This record gives sequence, C-alpha cells and structure tokens, in this order.
Amino acid sequence: MPNFSPRSILEDLNMDDEFMEVFDRYKERELDPAEMDLKIQADRVIYVINRCLAKLYILAHLPFLLKNDAELLRKYMKPMEVLFVLELLNSWGTNFNTSRYEKTFEYYEYLKEIDPKNGNYIPLSTKQSDTTLRPSAAPKDAFEATDPYIANMIDLLFYNKCLQPVIKTAKNPRVDRNIMSIIKQFQELREIAKKTLYVTGDEEEALDKELRRAFKSNDLLAAIIDDLKEELEKQRKELGDQLNEKVKIFEMYHEKMENIKEDFQQQYSNILHESEKIMMHKSNESEIRQAELAEDAKKLIAQYETLLDDHLNQEKISRSKRFKAETQLQNWLTKFDQDIGDKQGQYEKLKQEYDEKKAETEKLEELLEEQEDEYISLMEEKRVEEERIYNEMAYHLLINRAARKIQRYWRAYRERRAKRKGKKGKGGKKSRFEFKAPRIIVTRTSDPNVALGTDKKIKQHVFESLSNPNSEVFTKKESTPIF
Repeated sequence: MPNFSPRSILEDLNMDDEFMEVFDRYKERELDPAEMDLKIQADRVIYVINRCLAKLYILAHLPFLLKNDAELLRKYMKPMEVLFVLELLNSWGTNFNTSRYEKTFEYYEYLKEIDPKNGNYIPLSTKQSDTTLRPSAAPKDAFEATDPYIANMIDLLFYNKCLQPVIKTAKNPRVDRNIMSIIKQFQELREIAKKTLYVTGDEEEALDKELRRAFKSNDLLAAIIDDLKEELEKQRKELGDQLNEKVKIFEMYHEKMENIKEDFQQQYSNILHESEKIMMHKSNESEIRQAELAEDAKKLIAQYETLLDDHLNQEKISRSKRFKAETQLQNWLTKFDQDIGDKQGQYEKLKQEYDEKKAETEKLEELLEEQEDEYISLMEEKRVEEERIYNEMAYHLLINRAARKIQRYWRAYRERRAKRKGKKGKGGKKSRFEFKAPRIIVTRTSDPNVALGTDKKIKQHVFESLSNPNSEVFTKKESTPIF
C-alpha cells in the first residue's frame, strides 16, 4: 500500500497551473531577501489554496465516481484501495457491497498505519463483516480534528492518474452542489489573495505617490479648463458678431429673391394668358379638322363596303373554281390509282418474267463457267496462230524489201554500165534482163485475223498473197500501198 505523505511543491506544479503563472512572473527577477520571503509565503498560501481547490473538485465529483456501484473506482483502483474507500463510505451511511473483497492482515495493518490511535482496530482473527472506521478519541486541537481516513481517501482519489482524466473528459457528470459552492468561495479567496499577498510596502507607497501626483495634475487641469472657458467665451462673442453680419447679408439676398419672385409671377401670368389664347385658337382648328376627318371617314366606309361586295363576289367565283379544281383533282387521283393498279399488275408480270430470265441467265453463266477452260485453250491457240501469221508476214516483207534494194542497186549498176558502153558506141541494144519491179501492196485482206475467219475465198487470197507477194490479186481501188 503506498504511503501518502505530503509532497513537495515541485512535485505538484503540474497540477497547479495558476501557481505556475505566479512562478513565471518572478522567474527572471532578482529579488532582495524581503521580497523573496514575501514571495515564498505568498506562494505557500496560493499553493495551499490550489491544492485545496483540486481536492475539493475531486470530492465534488464523488457521486459521479460512485454511480453504478462504484464502477469507475473498481476499474481504476486497486482492490485494497476500493475496499478501504467503500468501507469508509459505508461507515458514513452508504450501503456498498464489499463482500467480494477479502480483508487481509495487510489491510488491517494499513488501517493501523493511517490512525495508530484507532480503538476500533480489529485483528485478522476477528470474523466480523462490518467495521466502523471512526477516530477513537475526541480531538484536542484543529489538526487532530481532521479524520485521517477521509484525508487518506481524498489522497487516494487525488493522486490516481487514471481517475483525473476520466473526470475532466466526462460530459455533464453528477456533482455535489454544496462542494461546488465552497469551490467558488475558495476561488474568490484565491483572487483576493493574489491581489494582496504579492504587493509589498514599497509598491503600496508607490501607489500612494501615484495618487498624489494624479491629484496635483487634477488641480492643474482644472486651472487649464478655466482658461479655456474664458478663451471660448471670447471666441463665442467674435463668432456672434460674424453671425450677425451673415444674417444681414442673408436678409438682403432674401429681399432680392422676393422681388425676383414677384417679377417671375407677373411673367408667368402673362405667358399663361397668351397660352390660353393660343389653345382656344388651336381648339377651333381642331374641331374643323375633326369635321373634315369625319366626312373622309364616311367616304372611306362607303368605299370599304363597295370593295367588300366586290371581294365577296370574287371569292364566290374563286370558290366555284376551287370546287371544280378539287373535283378534277379527285378524278385524276382516281384515274391515277387505277393506272397505278394496272401498272402494278404489269410490273409484277414483268418481274416474274425477269426472274425467269434471270434464272435462265444464271444457268447459262454456269454453262459458260463450265466451258471457260475450253474457251481459254481455244483463245490461246488463236493467239499462237495469229503470232505465226504476223511473223510470216514480217518475214515476207523483209525479204521483199531486201529484193527491191538489190534490184535497185542492180538497175543502177546496169545503167552506169550502159552509159559507159554508150559513150563507146551509141545506139546499143537494150538488155533483155531489164524489167519493172512489181509494187508490193498490202490490203485489208492481208490482215492475219482474216485468215482465221470463215470466208474461204478471202482466206485463199490472203495465203496466195503471202506465198507470192509480187502478184497483184486485188484491184488498186481495194488496196492501200504501204511502200
């Protein structure tokens, strides 16, 4: 069981925030012995008040800690501490169940340490279930009047570091109003102590000097105020004279304004009279104009009625024309429907024929596809034959051309030879070897494609011309020379 002897000031600084404010105030000052003694005594008083307030705050929340059969105490305190607190409270009239806790020898030894003079000390061999924890003897002085058990219980609750956060974070906890009123009174006492205990004699003397100085300055300020009042009176008189002058100027301008107002009123009356005359004249002209416009309106109404009759007649004629056109259109539509019906029948018939022809065409295409290979082979034979014919024609043309060139050179040679002989003996005989070269003619029948045709006569002429290029098979009208 812990020993709850009084702690030092430094050990409880973290619990006394207001004491720390006072401590910080004098931390950086160098104090003389008298001030130091005053400060120490004042700190002790403030510390005692703060500790008393803190413990009273714990006691005020004792109903909150004891709710639900002291659930919080059983949770955050040791079993022996809980037994001690509940037994003490039962001795003052409560009825908490402590049967779950065993009263051991250490428990009774702890009670004896708290109050050695207790006559109700019960040893371990006694099997009583209830123990009255009260001081045995009457107190002799104020210090001995303190109940040691209650003081020890308060210390147990105060120094329990688990219960304090629970109390601080609780929302609307149940508290004792009487203890809270005592806490308020102690707080007022603490404020008074702060104001009086930390004030030295020198500070009070300085305060008196400040008050005397303020009194003297008050007299001086009163004299200054009197001087200012006199000066203010002088300024009031000067400003009054200036105000009178301004009033006179204002009255003068006011009189001028009245005169101008009268002149303006006279001008206004004259203008109003002239305006009334003009208005009467314009009114007469307006009446005459209205009469003329009324006459014009009658004429326009008559014209409107005439035009309306004409338009109604035209509309009647137009309606009859429209009826005829609609009737004719209806007849045309009926005829169109009949024609469309006939055409539709024809279309269906033609479509049927088209489908039949299409089916036949598809069959023929299938047959063509079957004969495609044969057709390709025949066309290849045709191409080979055409190439052979073209080659033969080219060969014959080259031979003929070469023959003509040879004959041309031969004739030139014969002529030169004849000329040389003529110089020797004129009137010589002509050579029997002279002949006229035939002219090669290529006609349309010499086209190799003709040789592949079905006309046997044309084919024969073509092959004869190929075999004998110098023969004239065709007439000159049918031939087209190329050389």
